[in-house]
Amino acid sequence: MDYWNAAVNSRFVTELVTGEIDDKFLGEYLVQDYQFFEAFMEVIGAAITYADTLEAKVRYGQQLGFICNDENDYFVDTFKEIGVDDYAAPELKPATVGFFDVYARVIESRDYKEIVTMLYVAEALYLDWARRYDGRPLAPKHFGWVDVHLEHGFIEWVDFLHDEFTRLGLSSDDELYKIVTKLEFDFFEEVYK
Repeated sequence: MDYWNAAVNSRFVTELVTGEIDDKFLGEYLVQDYQFFEAFMEVIGAAITYADTLEAKVRYGQQLGFICNDENDYFVDTFKEIGVDDYAAPELKPATVGFFDVYARVIESRDYKEIVTMLYVAEALYLDWARRYDGRPLAPKHFGWVDVHLEHGFIEWVDFLHDEFTRLGLSSDDELYKIVTKLEFDFFEEVYK
């Protein structure tokens, strides 16, 4: 199965980019996604530590600053708007647990190639699904998550990761690439379970 395209064209993405997603399902998704906040910062910290060029280290540092500000504001504001109070320590769904395992794996590996693979898949797939947005007016709770993944800074970030992925000779045939792509698909599907 082509998990990349299945994720990009999933029910969750379709309903989000059209503004048709029920608050219940949006909340389910965001609560799980919010759990990655700290772990994702740790992966970027590992990228800063193990990147093989100063330019890459600086770019990861810039992205870390963005995540700590703009993206966190979207989560907190949307939780308040849709009435989600308990988002700090929910029961984790299987794909969420799987992502935590991958995060731990790439951090412990100290392997810059593994770190880049994980980051590239996670971020480039999100840019791909966000590009499905057709410009229709959306409520802030929907548009905010699309916009975070369509704004110029995010596109530049994904371009940087793509350049690193290519420079390091990485491939969509790599095991970790396939694992992360399937986890992304599963993560979207679990919203409705």
